[in-house]
Amino acid sequence: VTDQTALTFRGDGNILDLNGYTLKLVSNTGATFFEVLKSLTIKDSGTGGRIDFKYGSSVITHTTAIFTQDKSNLTVESGTLSSTYSGVTLINSRGNLTIKGGKIQVPGGTSSNDNANAIYTDNSYGDNCKILISGGEISGQVIFTRDDSAVAQIPKGSECPIQISGGTFKGRVKPIWQKGKEPSEKITEYSPVMEISGGTFEGRFADRSRGYLPVKLTGGTFKQT
Repeated sequence: VTDQTALTFRGDGNILDLNGYTLKLVSNTGATFFEVLKSLTIKDSGTGGRIDFKYGSSVITHTTAIFTQDKSNLTVESGTLSSTYSGVTLINSRGNLTIKGGKIQVPGGTSSNDNANAIYTDNSYGDNCKILISGGEISGQVIFTRDDSAVAQIPKGSECPIQISGGTFKGRVKPIWQKGKEPSEKITEYSPVMEISGGTFEGRFADRSRGYLPVKLTGGTFKQT
């Protein structure tokens, strides 16, 4: 796969059903394999279906396997998504992301490898996008970033834009403001942007060197700090 032959998903209702098979995609250029412009659901109606993103030895830069455009929708229901390359963000989402099941794996997924991101989300106050994780097994760093610098306070009583109700996170999880983009006024515990009501967190949670996202915590299992 090159930049010219990457798979681009346009329009609504796109479904990639692995049906128990393995889809192996290989790039020697560090190309982004999938680009989601509006909607894509990945699932496996069979057993053992997977997508293997393989990169050649000549790839030396950080790259992204699946990129979702602003306000697009990516859903992972089942199947395995894996990368052979540690300098990768497997899913880079600027829109709506829903994880219901499956496995998302990058090399060194249970260690503190800062270069291997299983999931990286990038959202702002005005995009009205949701990050919903209710299942699955994620091996690799997960980073949730937001830029809410234009608002004085996250609306009270509304649904949090980031919601985790299940799933297993085997690597580090970082919910952070984009650097220098913290809201102009103090955000309190009464105005969370992230809610955790379930799930298992096996790695470290949060990043002490960056501003935390305010979190409403009503459940979940945390095995480290």
